[in-house]
Amino acid sequence: MILTEFEIYYLQWPSAIRIQGKDSGLASSLWDTKKWNDQLFVAGSAGVFQEDKQESLYQNKLFRRLNWTNMEAWFLLPINERQTLLAESHKLYLVEVDNKETKTLAISEIIYPREIIRSRYNPNLFYIITELDTQLLYREGENWQLKPLSPQRANSIIEEKPGSILMTVKGGGFYQMKLDIKTGEVLEKTEISLGFNFDDAAANGYSLLSTNNKQLYAYDSQVVYELKRGQSPQPVFIELLSELKGEEINLIQQAKDGWLYGSTAFKLFYQDSEGTWQVIDMRPYLQGIIDRIRIVDDEVKVLSNGILITYLRSTETIQQPIEYSLRMTKIELKLHNNKEKLLEINPAQVIAFDKGDLTLVFTFALNDLKNHEKNLYRFKLQGESEEWSDFTNSGKIQISNLAIGEYSLKIQAKDSNNRLFDMPVYRFIVSPPWYLTRQAKLIWGVLSILIFVGLFQVLIKWREKIHEAQKQDFKKIINEKTQELKKANANLQKIAHLDGLTGLSNRFYLDEYINNLIKARVDNIVVLMMDMDHFKQFNDKFGHLAGDELLKLMAQYLQQSINCSEDVVARYGGEEFLAILINKDISYAQNIAKIISQLIENKEKDVSVSIGICRSKSETDLTSIDAIYHLIDMADQALYQAKNTGRNKIIVCD
Repeated sequence: MILTEFEIYYLQWPSAIRIQGKDSGLASSLWDTKKWNDQLFVAGSAGVFQEDKQESLYQNKLFRRLNWTNMEAWFLLPINERQTLLAESHKLYLVEVDNKETKTLAISEIIYPREIIRSRYNPNLFYIITELDTQLLYREGENWQLKPLSPQRANSIIEEKPGSILMTVKGGGFYQMKLDIKTGEVLEKTEISLGFNFDDAAANGYSLLSTNNKQLYAYDSQVVYELKRGQSPQPVFIELLSELKGEEINLIQQAKDGWLYGSTAFKLFYQDSEGTWQVIDMRPYLQGIIDRIRIVDDEVKVLSNGILITYLRSTETIQQPIEYSLRMTKIELKLHNNKEKLLEINPAQVIAFDKGDLTLVFTFALNDLKNHEKNLYRFKLQGESEEWSDFTNSGKIQISNLAIGEYSLKIQAKDSNNRLFDMPVYRFIVSPPWYLTRQAKLIWGVLSILIFVGLFQVLIKWREKIHEAQKQDFKKIINEKTQELKKANANLQKIAHLDGLTGLSNRFYLDEYINNLIKARVDNIVVLMMDMDHFKQFNDKFGHLAGDELLKLMAQYLQQSINCSEDVVARYGGEEFLAILINKDISYAQNIAKIISQLIENKEKDVSVSIGICRSKSETDLTSIDAIYHLIDMADQALYQAKNTGRNKIIVCD
């Protein structure tokens, strides 16, 4: 049983699985992991994290967030010891380490880069797969050039030989392309589905896999084919598909050592050196579904929502017969002053305590952890009853208000196979409190008579006066400290959640706000993505101070136009703003957008704003962080359309 600050996992031991999550410093959805200069890096929606080899918690390596980007990080591709490419939410960056100083340089204005593939034949040529299309990135010295490869997003790209690639695209299409290997210029593009007798490839959009021995496979979510020119596709890996039991295949790749591996939404699978398929159900460890898998050294890295799972392919778990036993795990005495005292777990020792407002708590468990939900328990408290209690799944007994006397506690467990397990008997004695002993009663009687005669009333009044004064002082101190804490917390909350320039909410607050939206179960939301047109030219012409004042003015107009307490307006990044309207329709959002557009427009200074609008269509759009961020991406695409069709426009997504 693996216990962390946030989760509990059950693992067979010895285990091939290591789990790193929130307790290791990771957060949000994780999309890629790479090793660079013997350091492990992880990219996700909260940025880039680096594993710190010097720090660990319970033998679990910790991660620290790097300042490479404040946006989502989708893909990392190390290109040498000093440089790595980073596909960020909206741009492509070159990250360079020089004398332990890290520099991040935007090398392309490419929109929505998601995956980078380096050419095997030209180390300066890269294939860039974006959300919208596929492009070529060519490096010549310190200069980078971007060239179009396909107007569609590639499913897969395979380099057959220098200057010749195979490519499948989203929505269907199977192409062969000839390139100038030195410059990346596209010389020829041919649709080749028929050359493989693969008529339905254009309709289904398969992914390609080329193995080390030059075998070519095409696969979609349900089937895998081996492809040979001039021959009909042949279904393969039938035994794997049977093991997956209808789960859809997301990815199949080959590691450097020749092992094939891949994943579904919940399962990891690989073909070992003997050709046998191994399928591992990852559901007990995931928080959501498998987003990506990567091979790092001899380890399979499974990336999910806030979780990095490492599977050691070379580890062999040895299953040995397990002898189960019923064990006491904690004995706790709860005192009348709300304090707790842990007692020694020793059945040979008799537990003794005074009668009073006390509770004795026994916690126990059958160590069959795999079937712990099926384990049942009962007990018999001799001295109070000779009958066994009913079986329940609770591994805890609370005993209180016992009469003075001696007791024996017997506990039994029943496993999923109806086998009974006993544990040693625990004995305890309840003694009368000190004030009920014979000697105490005699002394108390004498003192009571003496005090009652002369001092009882005086003593009571004096104690009440002192108590009242102490209570008032204590209340005053509590009130003062409470107000100080409230002010400090409010200031910290404001600093953490507000953008320093505009005073609007920032990206960190947006994540918290979206979490609250999901909990609130609102009916619908409308997302407005807004971007200042020609902002770079405005900065160049009037200066950065004027640009800052323009952003502040935009923030002021947004706060004037959107003032509902449930709605949020945030600075999304740079000159880009975002608004989320709760339970509003599209026409209301369009009116708000028009007002904002009219307020900010200044034709003399060429100032305007482009706006993309997207509204949730069903309750499923509002059930997860990823679903709401998908709406934000849809609004962003509508904004991108407004930019491309002339700017100073309002576009509503389909």
